Amino acid sequence: MLQNVWVIQIDAHNLTSLEFQNLSSLVQIRVNFTSTEHARLIIAGSNPFAPDVWIFGNDNLQLEVWFKTLRSLVARGCYEIYVLAQSAGYIEISENPQLNLLDVAGVNILGPPLHAYQTDGYATYPPPLAGQTALYMDRLYPDSLLIVNNQVSEIISFPSLTIIQGSLQVINRGIGLPEGWIVGETEFQFPVLRNVTDSILIEGYVSG
Repeated sequence: MLQNVWVIQIDAHNLTSLEFQNLSSLVQIRVNFTSTEHARLIIAGSNPFAPDVWIFGNDNLQLEVWFKTLRSLVARGCYEIYVLAQSAGYIEISENPQLNLLDVAGVNILGPPLHAYQTDGYATYPPPLAGQTALYMDRLYPDSLLIVNNQVSEIISFPSLTIIQGSLQVINRGIGLPEGWIVGETEFQFPVLRNVTDSILIEGYVSG
């Protein structure tokens, strides 16, 4: 069982199931799924570091991340995302055209914001993908929480989030609607959010 590793990078593979259950020293992981079948990735461990986790699916990935703290999480091409952490510096959920569920059950604090294209320790931020929108091509990583360009989203839930040290942007769209619109059943849940130190931009229904 893989345990003591600092960096994991797996690009352009056809695997449909990957599990890293006992990572103890992870600093950075980047995985790029290309399989057209439903895929699943589990990343877990008791880590002294807050790792960077960048995951790119093929619009069919179920992602589970089990760490106490995350330095950053970038998730694209997923249909279900479960984040079991207590704090994170930066979370980006973008370009997920089949996203049905985003459940960030335990995170209670986000931020402060990170800076793009800088090397910090062993981690270097990934470049934007081709076709990435101007919304964050010009303003890379200024936020603590960025949820943009996800279609058919049903539930986006942060039941424990109380503080965002930075800004929050949630902009999604439904199929056949102009950018900036969302499908009516989409629900953003931030029931205990009390403090955002910078700004909030949400287009959609907000509960809590």
